[in-house]
Amino acid sequence: KDAVQDISEEVVAKTDLYIQHMEKKIARYETLMEFNKLITTSMDPRTIQKKSVGKIKKMLNCEYANLFLFDEKTNLLTSLFLDSKGREQEYSCEISEKTFVGSCAHYQALLHITNVSEDIRYSREPQFIKALNCQNIVLVPLVYDGSIVGVLKVINPKSGNFTKED
Repeated sequence: KDAVQDISEEVVAKTDLYIQHMEKKIARYETLMEFNKLITTSMDPRTIQKKSVGKIKKMLNCEYANLFLFDEKTNLLTSLFLDSKGREQEYSCEISEKTFVGSCAHYQALLHITNVSEDIRYSREPQFIKALNCQNIVLVPLVYDGSIVGVLKVINPKSGNFTKED
């Protein structure tokens, strides 16, 4: 009888953990759907960036997230950020292998860099990114009909490293 009760308690505990895991996954998928809606709307790029970054930071529980959007007129990936005085600034980079964001767009491939400071591209990062003491970066290309439309950049998960699920 005790063995059956022990097994029942173990099954209940594992079921609870599985339910929590699935609830977290569902919440992430819902956030991704909201993000998808944002980047496919006709809103201006600044509004898209402002609305999407908070959602992504919350979903991935990371220190920093930013959305770079491709500008066909300038051929640059451009993002907004707040400087140390809280002023909105713009940062742009070209699609090339020289920077993390540019490499992600160039290859249209997800990048996960775990030893950020050892990567040659780190020296080309803007000062406000270096000030974050980057340890771990994930970059995701945003592609539509085979063309790059942007890059999502997330830095430093608040606990551990980014996972494959992230």
